[in-house]
Amino acid sequence: MMVVMLILSIVLAAMAPVMTTRNKTEQSSPWKYSEGNLSDAYYGLGDSQTAMIGQREFTDTDETAKLIINSSSSRPSQISFKHNGTNQGILRLLNNSIMLGSMTAGSSLGDESVSIGYFSDGSGDYSVSLGRSSRASGTDSTALGNISKSVGGGATSLGYNSEASKDYSTALGSSSKATGDDATAIGYMSAASGDSAVSIGYNSSAGTNNTAVGSKSEASGSKSSALGYEAKASGTWTSAYGYQSKASGNYSSAYGEQSLAEGGSSSAFGNGAHASGESSSAYGNEATASGSTSVAIGRGATTTDTDAIAIGNGVTASGESSIAIGSAAGTSTTGATGEKAIAIGDGSLATNSATVAIGNYAMARGANNIAIGNNACRYVTGNNKICIGTDAGPKSGDSWGSDGVERVFIGGRSAYNDGAAPLEIHNGTGWNYVMSGGRTVAPTTVVINGALIVKGGIITSMPWVDDRDFDGSGGVNMVGRTGGQLEPVNMDWNGNSNQVSGEYGSASRGYFKSPNDGNPFTFSDKRLKYVGKEFTSGLEKIRELKVFNYTFKKDKKKTPHVGVIAQDLQKIFPDAVTKGKDGFLRIRMEDMFYAVINAIKELEHQPVPAR
Repeated sequence: MMVVMLILSIVLAAMAPVMTTRNKTEQSSPWKYSEGNLSDAYYGLGDSQTAMIGQREFTDTDETAKLIINSSSSRPSQISFKHNGTNQGILRLLNNSIMLGSMTAGSSLGDESVSIGYFSDGSGDYSVSLGRSSRASGTDSTALGNISKSVGGGATSLGYNSEASKDYSTALGSSSKATGDDATAIGYMSAASGDSAVSIGYNSSAGTNNTAVGSKSEASGSKSSALGYEAKASGTWTSAYGYQSKASGNYSSAYGEQSLAEGGSSSAFGNGAHASGESSSAYGNEATASGSTSVAIGRGATTTDTDAIAIGNGVTASGESSIAIGSAAGTSTTGATGEKAIAIGDGSLATNSATVAIGNYAMARGANNIAIGNNACRYVTGNNKICIGTDAGPKSGDSWGSDGVERVFIGGRSAYNDGAAPLEIHNGTGWNYVMSGGRTVAPTTVVINGALIVKGGIITSMPWVDDRDFDGSGGVNMVGRTGGQLEPVNMDWNGNSNQVSGEYGSASRGYFKSPNDGNPFTFSDKRLKYVGKEFTSGLEKIRELKVFNYTFKKDKKKTPHVGVIAQDLQKIFPDAVTKGKDGFLRIRMEDMFYAVINAIKELEHQPVPAR
């Protein structure tokens, strides 16, 4: 409207030359006297006086204006402007529209539109074009800026050479392009080339349903998003957020400066994080997950094989299905390089298939090795070793650590490791061992450093001969103390019941005893007992006992035995018979033994028969 008022002011000023009489009607003058107008055509002081161009009678118009310009179909423009004889532009008001400037041949003006500028085109209904060669040809479109173009319905272009060519598209910025429906391009040379695309930033570009925000950012994959300087999301359903971040695998995500997600369904979070394996995940600065379905979490964490997991600063899981958790700061290395290997703890290593290292600097370097505890198996290089406890394992350079024999070490590292046994118990400077049904040279070794306390039942597989006889040629020996009382333990031995015994204090050691070497000791120290009533069973009870010869039904050799029957003994000494979990009765010998002692005493008091 301000432009229109300015134009009208110019027109009225141009008519200022004073024509003195209204009766002058020289043929050379373009101005004609109107009979219906009571003043001169050029000049009038009355409030209701009107000047008219292209119209004879004032009564032919409904407008109460001071100047009336009536154009025609052959001459549609109301005013043409010249300077020094050269056309400068026209003013045209038509169909509730206004055009100020120059029009190209064949161009038109849409209904209720505005077109201002040299060769501007406001041909779209309800459109606005402003600027040299600007074009608003779409309905409800707006083009502002030299060579700006809004072709689609409801399209908006703002800036030099900007273009919004599809319906409801928006291009803001010099040379910006929004060429898809509902697309938005903001920034110098930004391009939103697909439907619903959004591109914001210098030289940014976005395809269909994509979003690119940042200088030189690019979202070229379907339904992808790129945010940051030179961020690029080129795969389907990808996201790249951060300086020079890239997400090229389908369904991949990259978050962080120079992060890279190349594998399908991969995720890279952190500056320099890299996830190249299919469905891999890298979380942390410079974390790398190159194996399929692998996970690397932590600064510099690395996985290189399928299903590998690395968690911690600088840790590596390079074996298939391997797990490494800990830290590799400084000179230490935490890694699980074997297939299905597990390394947990700072500096822990599991370098062979199916090995386990748990604890700071725990080492499982040989095949089938397991190290649990700080520095466990530290000097082990051989195979088939288990170390449990801080410093558990053989000494440096010892053959026990380099051979392939199955050995188990439990507790602190021993000072002595000569001999061979399935189980070794160490107390700092001394050692002894337990051989459970073994031979002179044990095929496997278990080493336990420190006290051993077991609560509950213990079931062991013993080397039987012909399904019955226990081979005790190697003996059963246990050396060491518990630091106090050793609890009695019942165990079956060829059908008889013997006790596992030990001694209290430090004078001697408790031990298991071989059946070939006599009866075992039992606890008898008064300090360990609640003493009850005197045991009085004697000769009378002994006379009731019946002793039989028998063999065991499952004994293929039918080895002869002598003894009592549990059912008979139960009637005489009920406390001496118990039922096992298998339903069979078991006996203890001490009731009969001490009854025999009492019986002998009774015989001493009986008179000796005369001969």
